[in-house]
Amino acid sequence: MKNRIVTELMMIAFAALLVSTIGPMATLGGVKTGKTAFGTISQIVQTRDGKTSCWGVLIKLQKLHFKDSLAASQLVITEAKHSSDLRPLMVWRVGKSRRTLKVEFKPGMGDFGSGNYMTIRIDSSAIVGSPKGGLQFSISTDLESQRP
Repeated sequence: MKNRIVTELMMIAFAALLVSTIGPMATLGGVKTGKTAFGTISQIVQTRDGKTSCWGVLIKLQKLHFKDSLAASQLVITEAKHSSDLRPLMVWRVGKSRRTLKVEFKPGMGDFGSGNYMTIRIDSSAIVGSPKGGLQFSISTDLESQRP
C-alpha cells in the first residue's frame, strides 16, 4: 500500500513538472480511457510472448486531425517511473482517417510494467487546427486500472 501511494505521488509530481516546464496545453488524464474536448486516450493491452500488459496507447481526436505522419521531433513520449524519453523504444503511426495515433513499444523493447503513468505531448505542428501549445495526453498503464 505504501509503495502504491509513493508511486502515485511520483506520477502526480511528474505530470505537474511536465505541465510547468512545457507550457500551456490541453491535458487529459485517465485510467483505462480518458476523455477531453480534444479527444480520448486508451491503453493498448496485448499478450506478447505469454505476457499480458499495456504495450502502448491509442489517441483519438474529436474534431482535430493529425498531419499524415509525425516526426520524432513533434512528440515527447515519457513515463513517470523513470522519467525516461521512450521515443527510441516506440513506434507510432497515424490512422487513415488522420484522427487516430497509435503508439506502441517496438517488438522486444518491453512494456510499461506496473505502477506507471505515461504522457504523450504532441506539438501543435503535428495537428491541423491544434491549440497553440499543442496537446498532452496522460494515462495510467496499470492493468488494475482497467477493472470497472
